[in-house]
Amino acid sequence: MIKKILKYVIILILIIVGFFTFKSINRLIYKSIYERPIDSLSIKKRDSLVCECSKVRARKDIILGNIKAYFNDWSKPYLDEIAFNGYGILIEPLFPNEKRICDIGVMDSFIYARFGNDFFEKLEKKADSINALKPWKGISLDGVSVGELKYPKYRCGGDSTIYKLIEDSLTKRGLLPMELNECIPGDLVIDIVITQEGKLNTIMCLEKVNPAIDSCVINLLKKLPCDFQPAESTEGKKVSVRKKMYFFFGKPLPPVRKRLPPNLFYDRIIRGKETSKILFLYRPGISNYISLFLFIVYIVFLIFGIKYVLKK
Repeated sequence: MIKKILKYVIILILIIVGFFTFKSINRLIYKSIYERPIDSLSIKKRDSLVCECSKVRARKDIILGNIKAYFNDWSKPYLDEIAFNGYGILIEPLFPNEKRICDIGVMDSFIYARFGNDFFEKLEKKADSINALKPWKGISLDGVSVGELKYPKYRCGGDSTIYKLIEDSLTKRGLLPMELNECIPGDLVIDIVITQEGKLNTIMCLEKVNPAIDSCVINLLKKLPCDFQPAESTEGKKVSVRKKMYFFFGKPLPPVRKRLPPNLFYDRIIRGKETSKILFLYRPGISNYISLFLFIVYIVFLIFGIKYVLKK
């Protein structure tokens, strides 16, 4: 009887020792892959400055009327259209493996103060209700195609010609270069609608830089010397299409070192009344496969260990 109990005690010890050995080795491998670089004081200082600068830029954006909400739920068609047309809020994507976007909390706090703490829930419900009545088929609420298309091309040299024309015109007018300060907003986003005939129909400023540059760029787009080659649907039919044009006239923020393991990916933003944070989930990566291999070794070790003990 005592011998039998002793066998089970040894098996239990094998399980416990094996588990903690497996856990320790797994942790060491994970650290060797992802936690080798230790942030120097200069990197931490730079990251902190970038974060503060992002917040300053966000506050200046709010003054300009550039209200942004970070949202990556692609299953919610109409959401960005409802947000901008109904509330003047530009929906911005949050890209995978982004370490942090420090202006999320600033923007979310402003949105909550103006539109209420349940703003995002109401926005999603509104998008869902419209989608239920008018299932998404790649056509916006104003009847413009935004789905999979052969996009329009500017007939006089492509988009690069437009960007060069605008940059040269702004420079001649003394509007460029802007003050080289990374804490000053420098993004200009223009939304244009190109008709089936290739004509510019609607020009709308989604994100502003300053009144002088904004109005100058819009006027230049209205006076473009050439039309566009119309967009085509997958069936080859010419369609009206919405197109966003992005301009950057400021000084970019220095890159923030991404310390996240490459097998982490963006899932969603956990929003709070005062602050918001980014939630990441695991995607299979090298550490996952190593862990699986170690777990199999651990199980095999247990099986042979238990068999050996029971034979004695």
